Amino acid sequence: MRKIGISVILMLVEAFVFLCLTTLLNIPDNKRIFLLIILVLFLFIFNHYKITSKLIWDEMRSLAKAMLCFFVNSAIILLAVEEPY
Repeated sequence: MRKIGISVILMLVEAFVFLCLTTLLNIPDNKRIFLLIILVLFLFIFNHYKITSKLIWDEMRSLAKAMLCFFVNSAIILLAVEEPY
């Protein structure tokens, strides 16, 4: 039960920081929430929220993979889907 609590706290802190950064970058609310969902999804896929003892290198590798996938997908979303004027 304690491991689940740590994972939830980690996810909430990361979501808060992400929403603050996207507010500073003036990203619209509908895209901001969609990008947050994609970020959390990639972090789950690459086992970022799995609280086990693993080497720092393994954690950095999984986090780098998740961030790379997220940045590629967010660039596609933000550049390809433009708001109509």
